[in-house]
Amino acid sequence: MTPWPQVGRTEQTAQLTSALDRPASGPVVISGAPGTGRTSMLRLAVTLAERHGYLVLRLRPRGTGAMAALRGVLPPGPVPAPEEAARTLRMLAGGRRFMVVLDDAHLADHETLLTLRALNRSHTTALVVSRTAITRGEDDPAPRPDPTDCLMYERGLVHLVLPPLGPRDVAELFTRLVGGPVRQATAAALHALTGGVPRRLHELADAGLVRCLAERRGRWEMTEPGPLDPALPREAADAAAAARRAWACLGLDQAEELCRVALWQRAASDVADVWAVVLLLRGRGKEAAAFLDSLPPSAAADGDDAEPARLTFARALVTAFGLGKPSEAADLLLLRALAARPDRDSRRDRHLAQRAWILAVTGAAEPEANLDRGDRETALFVHAAQAALAADLPQQAVLHLRRALAVSEGCHVESAWLPAYLRGELTGALARAGRPVSAAAADRAQEPVAAAVAAMLRGARATAGPDLREAAAAVPNGAETGRSRTARTPARDEVPAR
Repeated sequence: MTPWPQVGRTEQTAQLTSALDRPASGPVVISGAPGTGRTSMLRLAVTLAERHGYLVLRLRPRGTGAMAALRGVLPPGPVPAPEEAARTLRMLAGGRRFMVVLDDAHLADHETLLTLRALNRSHTTALVVSRTAITRGEDDPAPRPDPTDCLMYERGLVHLVLPPLGPRDVAELFTRLVGGPVRQATAAALHALTGGVPRRLHELADAGLVRCLAERRGRWEMTEPGPLDPALPREAADAAAAARRAWACLGLDQAEELCRVALWQRAASDVADVWAVVLLLRGRGKEAAAFLDSLPPSAAADGDDAEPARLTFARALVTAFGLGKPSEAADLLLLRALAARPDRDSRRDRHLAQRAWILAVTGAAEPEANLDRGDRETALFVHAAQAALAADLPQQAVLHLRRALAVSEGCHVESAWLPAYLRGELTGALARAGRPVSAAAADRAQEPVAAAVAAMLRGARATAGPDLREAAAAVPNGAETGRSRTARTPARDEVPAR
C-alpha cells in the first residue's frame, strides 16, 4: 500500500481534536460519501482517544436486529431497553474514560444507536460514528430510516462533513507522494478522473500511477508509456471517458493529461481521435500520424467494416495539417463519403462538408456541395467552409460564422473545438468589418483551444501550394455522389448563397 498523506481535512481534524479534549462533548457524527475518508477519520479519533487514555470500544453493524451491533458486548439474555444497556456498558468501562466508535452507523440497528445516545448523554462516554446517505435499492418499497438521525439534534453535536478533495488538495497530495510540485493541469486531470474521492485516488496510487509521472521543467506531470512499460489497471478509474469529457469541455491541457493516463491503461483505441488531435494542436503532427498508423484493426470497428466517423476526421486533420498533405486528406474523406452505406447519409454528408472545410481553410475553393444540413455537425462545417472562403469579405464571413455558431448551440458536437475556433474568427471578422467587439468576445478568441487551432490553420495556409488546387479540382460530379451538382466553383471573392 502506498503511504497515504492526510490532506484536505485540516478543519475536520481540528474539530475532532477539540471535541475529544472536552470531557462532556456531544456525539461526533462524521458524514461523507463512500470513499471520502470516513473510516480514516474514525481511525484518527481512536488514535487521539488512546493518547488521552480512553478505553475504546469499536463496534460495527451486524444487521438490523435489536442490539445486533452490541452482540458479544452485552451479557447474554433478553434484549434490554436502551437505557438499561447504557448502564451495563458504563459498568463494563469500570470508571475509565470511555469512547465508543461505530463505522457505517447508518447500517446499524436503531436500538444500538439509542443505547449509544443514552450513553453519551451521561457525559461519561465519548461517541464517534460515521455515516453516509442511505440509498434506496431497486427492490426496496421505501428507503430505510437512518438510525443515526436520533443523534443529529443532540446538544453539543459535532457534525464533520467530508466533501471530496478539491484540485488544490489533489495537487498537494501528489506533491507529497512524488516529492515535488505537480503541474496544475495534471492535478486537475486527476481530480476530474477520480472526482476528488480519496479512495479512488488511493487506488490509482496503489495501482502504480506515481511511476507514470516524471519531472519536467521543475514540475511533475504525466508521461507517455513506452512499449515495454507495465500497464496501469483500468479498474481504478476510466481515463478514456474522463478524457472525452474534458475534450468536450475544451480542456486541452486536462484532456492531454487524461489521454496519457488512458495510454498507460492501454486504452489508446478509446481516445484515438482525441489524442491524435491533441498531438496535432501541440505541433506534433508526425507523432499523431504514427500513433494513428499504430492502432490495431479492431480500433476501427464501428459495427461494420468502416471506422468511426470521428476517427476518420482525425486522420484527415492529421494528414492535412500535421503532414501538410491536404489533397490526401480530401481524398480520404471523399472515399469514406462515397463508401458510406445508404442508411448512413449523415456520415457521407458530414465527410463531404469536412472535406470542403479543409480545402477552404488551406486556400482552395470548394464547389457548391448541395449537402443535406439536417445534421447539425454537417451544417456547422458547411458554414465554416463558406466563412473561410469569405475571409476577404468580412460582412459575409460574419454571416456564415454566426450561422455556424447557431447550429452548434444546444446540441452535442463531436468537433467541439471548431465552435471555439469560430468564435475567435467571428471576433476578427467583426473587427475587420468595423463592428464593435466586446471584451468577453476578444478574450474567448485567446482561449487555449481556439488559439491552438488558429495557429495550426495559419501554418497550413502559409504552406499551401499547387497541391491544394489539384485537390479542389478533384471533386466528383453528381453521378458519383448520387446528387446533382449545378453550381460552379466560386472565386476567392465570392461566397455561395445559402
